[in-house]
Amino acid sequence: MHVLLCTYKAIHRKWMCAGDSMNKKMIVAVVVVVALIAVVAGVFLLKGEKEDPNKVTFLMQDADGVHFWTDGTGETTMDALKDAFSDYPEGTLTANDGWIDSIFGIGMVQDGQKWYYWMQYSWVDGSWTYNQKGMGEIMSSDVDYMLVIYGTSGADMSDNTVPPGTPVPDDAIVWDGKTTGTVFTIAAESGLYFKVNGSGDSLIDAFGKTCDKYRIPLEKSHSPTMGDGIYALFGIERIQDADGNWAYWSQHVVEDGKWKGSSKGMSSLKCEDNPVFLIWFKTSPGLFSDIIYKVTFKVFLIWFKTSPGSVPDFPV
Repeated sequence: MHVLLCTYKAIHRKWMCAGDSMNKKMIVAVVVVVALIAVVAGVFLLKGEKEDPNKVTFLMQDADGVHFWTDGTGETTMDALKDAFSDYPEGTLTANDGWIDSIFGIGMVQDGQKWYYWMQYSWVDGSWTYNQKGMGEIMSSDVDYMLVIYGTSGADMSDNTVPPGTPVPDDAIVWDGKTTGTVFTIAAESGLYFKVNGSGDSLIDAFGKTCDKYRIPLEKSHSPTMGDGIYALFGIERIQDADGNWAYWSQHVVEDGKWKGSSKGMSSLKCEDNPVFLIWFKTSPGLFSDIIYKVTFKVFLIWFKTSPGSVPDFPV
């Protein structure tokens, strides 16, 4: 860029001294050409380079497909992951010698001949590629995107296939930490949870817009008495098993600094009255003391009352 500028200045001085009108026109043409070269040169310099060479964007996903994007910076990808979780309570992420021990209390377990653990992939040449090294050995400057997913590579540890439908970097949208409107905490049954925010008149309006923005698969429920609610998130639907136990996305407001099951549907709750809101996939026994409202045409279920201590300690 410095060479181009000096070249332009030398040409400018020479042609201005000549005083010829044709040369003056040529000066304009040279300025335009030099400017275009400078722009193109800048593009070539920036292509393939990260704004921060130590920044990594992570896709975190549990075994049920609940996922979110986050990012962090650090010399190694493990350093970057720790930075990404720095706003979570201490102990949410534990690691040893560059390898993940547990996240959200989910660690390595054995089921028969299969081991389940946090598998890591890097985005290479348009696909998720399984990492043979620990995250402590992978430099952040060498990776733009990583997938950290809880799963199994089979009995012989050789099946590293990524589940169908796993998001790709084109889908990456990281929450910026803003608290405008309502901050929604979305918590999976596994214990994984994350936050996003959105605005709207009612909570269901705000949540619908939030899901659109962050590309969270949402299927709404509809009730003539309770209005719209949540039937499914991430393809995980409300369901009742053979024993009568319901698993569903329960909704919670804050009272006295603690989460409490909402007594109203999300259509009836105003965004402006609820700066925070918890949506948690939970299983409730078919017979229990909590009051349950069930709509017979199988479109809506809401938890009316929470038993003391029944909600995990998700940060408000």
